[in-house]
Amino acid sequence: MMRRVACCLVLFLLPVLVVGAQDGVAPKAAGAEVTQDPAAAELFSDGRAAFEKEAYAEALAKFRAAFKVSPGDVGVNFYLGRAAFETGDFESAVMAFERVLMISPDLERAKLELARSYFRLGVMELARTYFQEVLDSGPPEPVRKNIEAFMQNIDKGGRQHFWSGALTLGVSWDDNTEVSPQDSQVRLPLFPNTPFDVGKPKSDSIFTLTAALNHRYKVRDSRFAWKSSMMNYDAFYQHRKHLDIQYLNVATGPSLESDKWVLDLQGVGEILEKEYDPYLQSAGAQANFVCALSRDLYLAAGLRVMEKKYSSDPKRDATTVTATIGPIYNWGDNRLTARLEFENEEASDGLAPGGVAYEEDVYSYYRYSASLQYDRRLPWGFGFYAKYRYQDADYNARDVSFDQYRHDQVHEVTGGVTKKITDSVQAEISHSYTESHSSIELYRYDRNVTSMSLTYRF
Repeated sequence: MMRRVACCLVLFLLPVLVVGAQDGVAPKAAGAEVTQDPAAAELFSDGRAAFEKEAYAEALAKFRAAFKVSPGDVGVNFYLGRAAFETGDFESAVMAFERVLMISPDLERAKLELARSYFRLGVMELARTYFQEVLDSGPPEPVRKNIEAFMQNIDKGGRQHFWSGALTLGVSWDDNTEVSPQDSQVRLPLFPNTPFDVGKPKSDSIFTLTAALNHRYKVRDSRFAWKSSMMNYDAFYQHRKHLDIQYLNVATGPSLESDKWVLDLQGVGEILEKEYDPYLQSAGAQANFVCALSRDLYLAAGLRVMEKKYSSDPKRDATTVTATIGPIYNWGDNRLTARLEFENEEASDGLAPGGVAYEEDVYSYYRYSASLQYDRRLPWGFGFYAKYRYQDADYNARDVSFDQYRHDQVHEVTGGVTKKITDSVQAEISHSYTESHSSIELYRYDRNVTSMSLTYRF
């Protein structure tokens, strides 16, 4: 299963080939729609209908049921292989197309699909063999060009440097840009009869630009690699310019890969500016681990340790430790991702300007969060996702102004729709609602954010 992980590194630069262009060379036997057994014929027909609607998981179930009734049918095996390929089950696709060729050895379309399946599994020599056999048969021009593109990528498979990246342009509308409390007036224990005006929530439009670049150096004939990434994010507010931010993240370090898991160890550096003035600098290390527990189930875990330095407020300097873990489950066109996170931030004790000692536990906290996200691939290049996140935070010291300990509970719900415009371009629209409850009324707020973005990947 995890051979796919290594293969995906080759696929960074490979455009997804349009299956429709390949359908034009399907032999009649491979596209047979009527089987000898009536029960298998009905299941096959239902499977074809689901396949045409791009409901590949449903189609695969129908074709598997038809296969149990009529295991020697060429059409059933061929479309079972195609549906398995579309759901990412490349091993099953290989077995199905191999069965087709055992029955009909000269079916060039089956050879083509088998070559594509071996390619996705990373078995490049077998993929090359079957691609070459199809080329030798003199396929139509569009198919020949597609095969040549695959062959070129197989030739490049021995290379050691891999690049990928993304550029995203976005616009958002935020109805509470400064997370102002629900009540514009708060009362302090020292002045119970004197309300203090903290202002009403203010909305604004935000324009964002995100650029990401990734590099992977693969040590030849080894499980070791070196991965580096850089991400830059800029947010520009239409009216509230003082909220403009610029963020840069750089990470680099070794990676160890096996057939079932990947472990990355990286050094990390971050810079955050507000209105192009230095605000926060962070440095540390992180470890990320992904393991395949089964064909459809993965486990992801991470650990991060960062030292934070605030340019204008040294009392907030802190050491932050973050740990995450959670499963990822795929079935058909669906994905379910769960995540648990723990974070501890310990603000540093030290000397403020003028030599005054401080002990800043008021900035120290323990934070726990849990999230659940559902992703669904829809027909015609659309996708849908929904996410719920809960966060609970306890601060170490009593807040002097409100004479009590701060305890926050935050609920966040997000939903969005994506549309694949081309192989490299995707559009997205989303909305999130956040509701914060706190023991201190200053931190109780509601927030709505609606976002649209356009992403180009390479």
